[in-house]
Amino acid sequence: MTTKLAVIEKPEVAEEITVTSFLQETCGDDVYPMLIILNVDKPDAKITSHDLNCKWVKKAKATSLKGVGSLKRDGGWMIFTEVADAREFCEDRFPRYKVKTCGTCVEK
Repeated sequence: MTTKLAVIEKPEVAEEITVTSFLQETCGDDVYPMLIILNVDKPDAKITSHDLNCKWVKKAKATSLKGVGSLKRDGGWMIFTEVADAREFCEDRFPRYKVKTCGTCVEK
């Protein structure tokens, strides 16, 4: 009797999705005066808020474990146009997580 072994491959991200490309795809040329970008970090149970011009946001991209505009196993980069919506998201979905503002964004 022959036994076939299943090969489990690491999931690949089809194309590189960044916060900027996600915004371009979902919002087009609409520009929002203020966007709240939350980095949800599930392994560390923390959420960090950023502004659009933050160096960390510019480097952020989707991976097999972390999404942009969606949550995956390790978290994701979530984008909001209203502070109230971002606050409600944190309180409803992650009430025990530590929420802070990015130190780099504050320094500007």
